[in-house]
Amino acid sequence: MRRIFAAMLALFLGVSSAHAQLKDSVTLEVVKYEALGKEVLKHRGKVVMIDIWGVNCVPCIAKFPHVVELQRKYAKDGLVILTVTLDAVEDQEDALKRLIQKKVPLTNFLLEDAATAQQKLRVEGVPAVYLFDRQGRWTLFPSAQVDKADEKLVELLQEKNGPR
Repeated sequence: MRRIFAAMLALFLGVSSAHAQLKDSVTLEVVKYEALGKEVLKHRGKVVMIDIWGVNCVPCIAKFPHVVELQRKYAKDGLVILTVTLDAVEDQEDALKRLIQKKVPLTNFLLEDAATAQQKLRVEGVPAVYLFDRQGRWTLFPSAQVDKADEKLVELLQEKNGPR
């Protein structure tokens, strides 16, 4: 049943089942910062949320079920959610365990050079959320404002053809 749902979702979103947002399994891919940028660009025309987290961040881990639910609820409206951990590559196994425990079948990345990536992303701490509108314009919600991201997300999803 999950495979059928994932395949239908992939067809609906116009991507292959390997890149469908709700995957059959939980994976974590180690990538360079530039690959994250390419992934965001690949989804131009959709609303992209990047959930930035860390292995030892209790609030980050606690909100995973909510993040997955957002993807399920809004995929049909053009939402794509990526998760990005800023942990060291050596912590990849721990990060994957957290994702598996919380059942996060999204596109999950661990950035190869976390310190440089954190600086480029302008993130001072986790959790943090980036939202990209359909034209690629972004808004950063740092730790202190991450709870405001959902409201902005719904607003962006309602803008089918961009702001008027």
